[in-house]
Amino acid sequence: GEVALRISAPLAKRTIVMLVARTPTTLTSCWASTLAIIVAIYATWIAVSYANQPLLEVNAFRQTQTALTSYWMVREGWQFDYQTPIGGYPWTIPFEFPIYQSCVALIAWLGNFRLDPTGRLVSFVFFLACMWPARQICRRLNFHHQVAWVFCALLWSNPYYLFWSRTFTIEIAAIFFMLAAIPYVLDLREPNPNLGAALLASIFATLGMLQKITTTAPVLLTMATILCILHFRVFGLKPPTLR
Repeated sequence: GEVALRISAPLAKRTIVMLVARTPTTLTSCWASTLAIIVAIYATWIAVSYANQPLLEVNAFRQTQTALTSYWMVREGWQFDYQTPIGGYPWTIPFEFPIYQSCVALIAWLGNFRLDPTGRLVSFVFFLACMWPARQICRRLNFHHQVAWVFCALLWSNPYYLFWSRTFTIEIAAIFFMLAAIPYVLDLREPNPNLGAALLASIFATLGMLQKITTTAPVLLTMATILCILHFRVFGLKPPTLR
């Protein structure tokens, strides 16, 4: 017993020292993700708590207009020339391709949910989903992994974005598609970019443009200009070859 005590005592001491030494490192490495998760939980609580709020707040005309499009999709099914309650009869003057409106209508129809809270929560899900492209962008740019978490913590706690993420509008969905295209656009910086990256960049960029062109077009135009300049400086007028 005495021999075992002599052996185990130093071992326990070394274990305690190692745990104490590693604790600050662990806390330092996960503070950003912990903060972002706490912010996401609080933002989700706000979104769920006020999901049943009537669509009569700021920009109510745009919210109700979008909600009416989803409403008639539930009632009459999906159609390309979906109903838009402006401009007079026959009320079919589409502003944008109804990706967000279709998602809301489908979920409300499948679950027999109320339309207003469904639209608010679908928009908020797109808001939280921005975490995925944010992490991909940081990886492409070789940023520290905590940068994406800090970005999301700031995004999810911003009162302006927190408000609009709860509205029955297409804006947050357009932002998500625009952000989702950026990592694959960054992949096109390579001398011989991957065909898959080009396809995914095209798909997400197209979805963003179809959802709301005024949100997506300026960002993509800027990135396309930067890519062209970088390619011209290195390869001149030689077109890139996909692999």
